[in-house]
Amino acid sequence: MVLTYNNDTPFAVSGETRSPNLDYDFYEYYTSDESKIITTGASLTYSVTGTGFTINPTTGALTATANTGSTTRSATATVKAEFSTGDYWYANSAVTQAARTVSSYENVAINIYSYNDIPYTGGSVSYVSDVTYDIVYNDGSRVEDNHGLPPGYHTEFSMVDSNFSINTSTGVVSVGANTSSSSRSATAYMYIKNGSQHITYASTIVRQNGIPSNPTITLTCSYDAQNGSFTVFADAAVRDNISLTMTYYDVDGRGADVSGYGMNIGDTSISGLMGGPTYPYGGIFQVNNDSSGSVQATNATYT
Repeated sequence: MVLTYNNDTPFAVSGETRSPNLDYDFYEYYTSDESKIITTGASLTYSVTGTGFTINPTTGALTATANTGSTTRSATATVKAEFSTGDYWYANSAVTQAARTVSSYENVAINIYSYNDIPYTGGSVSYVSDVTYDIVYNDGSRVEDNHGLPPGYHTEFSMVDSNFSINTSTGVVSVGANTSSSSRSATAYMYIKNGSQHITYASTIVRQNGIPSNPTITLTCSYDAQNGSFTVFADAAVRDNISLTMTYYDVDGRGADVSGYGMNIGDTSISGLMGGPTYPYGGIFQVNNDSSGSVQATNATYT
């Protein structure tokens, strides 16, 4: 007795139902030299073991539900033929169902590609993006609006500008300080590729602010008591000629103020001598003879 289901080829990933193919001849012997072939009259009962498969115990119709997993499923269908005499025979059929696999990625789209504005002082900025795509499986099903890059895909970037530059791999845009009060901009391009195949692209404008009409510039002091020296740093080029009064002192507050230092328009730092090992503390005392901590000059505020 032989039981098969469409020659036991794999069931469709999307699921299907198949009828059994049962081939059997039962022989009932009367004497040593004669027999009778019996092909009907047996009571048939079907069963199945295996995840994702069900069977009609009477007709043997075997059903595989849709396989949403990434591995092949298998099962064993069994038929029992039993006669009124109590005699019975078994036959098995091993069946499989193909795994669901990705056939392709479709509708890859760049929905968002942008950069925050870069301050007039210059710097680097990373992009913000949103990419979506559909997954198409070998059973014809589709999962839409997946976010990110499809597996195996990558991005590339480009920009042509004399002031701005872009990292072609990371998309980070960099630019130096803007010496104008007007903002400036450049166009950046983002490409999505699968290997060398171009899939889609998007462009966006990257902007850098102009110098504000009256910016706030922060001054900080690095004091080296051991060597009796200091350096004052400005977080942007100063826009006025400013004078500096430095101060140094010990733990009891004894020390002195030192004038005669200053920064000219365009400077970002200045160094000088003051104090020494016995005066562990030092810093900026006054800007333009003003010790308030926020000094308004003609073209900028200094803090």
